[in-house]
Amino acid sequence: METPLIQLHKKLNAKIVDFHNWKMPLYYDSIINEHLWTKENASIFDVSHMGRILINGKGSIDFLNYITTIDILNLQIGSAKYGLILNENAGIVDDLVVYRIDELGFLLVVNAGTRNKDLEHIRRHSEEFDIKIEDITFNISQIAIQGPKSKSVLEEVLGISIDIPYYCFVKHDDMIISRTGYTTEDGFEVYINSDRALEFTENLLKNPNIKMAGLGARNTLRLEAGYCLYGNDIDENINPISARLRWTIYLDKNFLGKERLLKIIENGVNYVRVGFIAIDRGIPREKDDIYINEKKVGYVTSGAFSPTLKKGIGMGYMLKEYSKLDTEILINGNKFKVVRLPFVEGSLKNIKK
Repeated sequence: METPLIQLHKKLNAKIVDFHNWKMPLYYDSIINEHLWTKENASIFDVSHMGRILINGKGSIDFLNYITTIDILNLQIGSAKYGLILNENAGIVDDLVVYRIDELGFLLVVNAGTRNKDLEHIRRHSEEFDIKIEDITFNISQIAIQGPKSKSVLEEVLGISIDIPYYCFVKHDDMIISRTGYTTEDGFEVYINSDRALEFTENLLKNPNIKMAGLGARNTLRLEAGYCLYGNDIDENINPISARLRWTIYLDKNFLGKERLLKIIENGVNYVRVGFIAIDRGIPREKDDIYINEKKVGYVTSGAFSPTLKKGIGMGYMLKEYSKLDTEILINGNKFKVVRLPFVEGSLKNIKK
């Protein structure tokens, strides 16, 4: 599958890779250069491979309250919320963002690799609700603009002011413009008709403060932010408490997986997600084991070289009793220490939330 920007990626000599059956740019120049440019200026990320699902109808509020961990009833029109879809065992089916478009209309943004699974899960549990489910992934494109200069660049191209709080959105022409992202930087995501996505992106690139960036930089930026990647850091075998995502759960309602989740909260968990940074050298990689004094105490789920910190960083799961901050660990014979997330703070910390 290809996004509407595929010809632009090729024109810019991007390294194209297969990502969940989508042809996507890994990088154009280099992952490190694109990462650092995003931290200082603004970058465009083609995220049209993400799944976009519309939920409408009289039963939409009750259904989404049941199928997600989000407090849908109190989600305001023009706002968005990050949350989870759980299964009956409180395993994470997916993480997602829900946008409230109007009184009974919602947009769900889900992961590319889980879109079909999510749709099947949603349809299976929707039979008792009066709703309409529409997959608009191929009709509407999703363009992310991230970095401290993203607001000024976007305002210049659109000719409007975008003074909206974090995780809120506005409608402009046929677009939805949300102040969201997957980095520690200020940023926006633009939802636009797919037949206009290329022209819109080319107009953005006329500004000297913005460049294209690929999946590689997107990954290192999200890792520095301490954000989970579905399939690596979370999946259906991981519960939200181990993943330290309890903050995404609104417990004052009934939702799928709640009964099992309450038992997990009551009994506690053996493993928890942690972040760690190299003391000297070494880059942790997915599935590497974590040791303390020759005892295996965990495993790596994400790892990379941090272009900002110029050190290896990673996340993984460790036995809770060994997971305290500053604990020294060994990964492939290299010393790391457990640190607080995020690894790096950016311009996002200055944005109204």
